[in-house]
Amino acid sequence: MNKYFQILEVVLLVVVIDQLSKFLVPFFGFDIILNQGISFNYLNFIPSNLMTVLMLFFVGGVFLLFKKEWLLHSTSSGIFFGGVISNILDRIFFGAVKDWLRIPFFDVYNNLADWFIFVGLAMFLLYNSNNKIYKKIN
Repeated sequence: MNKYFQILEVVLLVVVIDQLSKFLVPFFGFDIILNQGISFNYLNFIPSNLMTVLMLFFVGGVFLLFKKEWLLHSTSSGIFFGGVISNILDRIFFGAVKDWLRIPFFDVYNNLADWFIFVGLAMFLLYNSNNKIYKKIN
């Protein structure tokens, strides 16, 4: 199966899960916080449209820079890029990212897409570091 298609399948699944969670959580009593910045509302002074464009360029650059590695690991790639795309969709449609998961003991909110980004990137880094260690041993 084509690697791009495998990545696309995971991306679509992640986007649907995240967007569905953001739609359903108010019915379960969760508050939605609109985060105009990036993690922890950092850089919230940058206008939303500019932040969206900057994010698109950054993510596109990251993909192109490590294209070969991303294609080797379609699951981690799909998880990472699915989270990124879902948050970018929020920025396009709502002018901010919808956060609803409160981190206990802190006044910080995030969403499933943030966790997908973290997990996808962690998997990608682990895969690549293990491959480099394996190549050095052999």
